[in-house]
Amino acid sequence: MAENKYGSDDDDSLDKFEQKMKGDEKSKSRQGMIRIFLVVLVLVLGGYLYYSRFMSPQEAVVEPPPTPAPVPAPAPAEPKKVETPAVVATPVKPKVESKETVAKDAKSKKDVQKGAKSDMARAEKPSKEKGEKAAKIRPSEEKKASGKYMVVVGSFAVESNATRLVARLEKAGLAPETAKGNIAVKRPVVYYKNFKYKELADKESAKMDEKGYKNTVDIIGAGQYALNLGQFNTQKEAEARAKSLTEKGFESTVGHKSVRTDVTTVRMNGVADDEKLKEIKEKLEKEKLPFIVRKN
Repeated sequence: MAENKYGSDDDDSLDKFEQKMKGDEKSKSRQGMIRIFLVVLVLVLGGYLYYSRFMSPQEAVVEPPPTPAPVPAPAPAEPKKVETPAVVATPVKPKVESKETVAKDAKSKKDVQKGAKSDMARAEKPSKEKGEKAAKIRPSEEKKASGKYMVVVGSFAVESNATRLVARLEKAGLAPETAKGNIAVKRPVVYYKNFKYKELADKESAKMDEKGYKNTVDIIGAGQYALNLGQFNTQKEAEARAKSLTEKGFESTVGHKSVRTDVTTVRMNGVADDEKLKEIKEKLEKEKLPFIVRKN
């Protein structure tokens, strides 16, 4: 069987033809992509130009209104001259005082001088009395200063409690004395509700007054108000009152408020030395009474 001498040439020509076809297809696809890109680019640019020219809002130019011409101010009117009538001075006749008038004036001057002297005498009299009182007070002050210590056993808002303590101390062989004073003490207080504004507290206070509950508005903190329904001498009394109000529908709490009050202080003043102080301490400890020692 004879070989085909053109067989190899045919195979090479087919391969070349296929390669050429593939190259043509690639070039055609590249050209197509370029055309598409150019078309898209043209469309985008055209749309941008169209929008910027026809679709974007343009600002209207507003011309300022013409300024009105200044109006001339009216000329000030000339003030009218008012003619005042001439005043004719009338001659004043000299006053001639009678003898009776002169005598009365002299008498009144004497009375004034006499009243001034009596006022001065009255003013000097109280000062003398004050000096006498001061002289009477000085010995007691010297007596206070002579003592080295003062022993305070208690201060009471109710004077009868101070009286009972004095009797007890005298029975124990001590010599107590009482002194009146005014001090700040913390008292138990019954409070009703809390309010942020004083106006609301005042309204509720008026309602409670109408219901028969006397009260006052107290500040219990920064921007806090409450109704004070009463202050008491003991915690027990305040708690009983708060419980009674809560049972009636007015939920109340017990707080404390610093108030100034008159008190009676029971003390042993003018304790001369340490030996006397030791003796007083032993007696008070035996009676189981608290006390405070102060130096004069």
